[in-house]
Amino acid sequence: MISLKTLLQICENSEYIVSDGSLADPFALSPTNSDDNVKPAHCHVLESGPQVDSEPDYSLPLCKEIRTMRETFIRNKATFEATYKELEILGQGGFGIVFKAVRLFDSKLVSIKHIPRGKVTYTSYGQCGLEVSEVLLMQNAAGVRGVNTLPNPAIIGFEDVIELEDEVLIIMECPVDAMDLCDFIASSTQPMLEHEIKSIAKQVIDAAIIMHKNGVFHRDIKAENILVSFNDEGPSVTIIDFGCADWVSDVPYDSFIGTLLFAPPEYFLYDKYEAEPTTVWQIGRFLSDLCTDQNCGTRDHMNGPQRTINHLSHQGNDFVSWCLTEEPNDRPWLSDLQQHPWFDGLTTP
Repeated sequence: MISLKTLLQICENSEYIVSDGSLADPFALSPTNSDDNVKPAHCHVLESGPQVDSEPDYSLPLCKEIRTMRETFIRNKATFEATYKELEILGQGGFGIVFKAVRLFDSKLVSIKHIPRGKVTYTSYGQCGLEVSEVLLMQNAAGVRGVNTLPNPAIIGFEDVIELEDEVLIIMECPVDAMDLCDFIASSTQPMLEHEIKSIAKQVIDAAIIMHKNGVFHRDIKAENILVSFNDEGPSVTIIDFGCADWVSDVPYDSFIGTLLFAPPEYFLYDKYEAEPTTVWQIGRFLSDLCTDQNCGTRDHMNGPQRTINHLSHQGNDFVSWCLTEEPNDRPWLSDLQQHPWFDGLTTP
């Protein structure tokens, strides 16, 4: 019988497809740029754990030979329909549709992302064989998979993955009374209070640090991919949509997948970028958009003067400006952001 390694080599020599934009946001429309100048992403094939080699192979959609081997894992659609009842569309995009649904045997609300089979990539992972790359990245980011990964409760919870004949369904939790930050701001009648903005920023930073330690680079941190719910302790954050994610690598990335408006300056200047400086830039970008009614892209920040956010304190403006440092080598690390005086005295949920 032909080996998995041989089959992957066969696929490497065949035509393959990688996404050139974000998978549909599980909870809201996510306008991901897919211009021709956005290069395809490189998703790694792992031997074990979240660590990657300096010259990894690509993860590929299934070629005919591997798809034949996986037929026993494909579930019957009638079984899916007997397990879940889809209620309404939560979002859709170029790579699929996301539904709010209820799991019938326990009445639990879930979200279900439908992805056409031809647009799904797989990763070879240890002794587990091929797994859906987005699921593996999501689980590692949350600290529920991988070697020595850390718990990361701010990551959306994974429930199940179902492979049907023509599509793959990713089942995730559906947090109650949560909405993405874009919808929250649009539905609010007054600006968000600074201590709420500060709490959201700190939770995203903390989650990003753990995510990177777990070997995962989200690559598309933005308001649409951050769910927020409020309780007596303040806002609580959940990070969603790992359709653009990749494994953290010591080697700079030379292709970009995600929202081009949020790509870091170094991608436009040097055609390369690294995980942590990009995440810091995107934190500054989403905070800038969160606090103003202007949706400016990276090129606007590069070509125009630094904007002052009127309803943020001097320290808040200093924090955002620090994140948006154009030269990546001068940009702070995520751990530096944690120590910024803007967060002095802050308590988070």
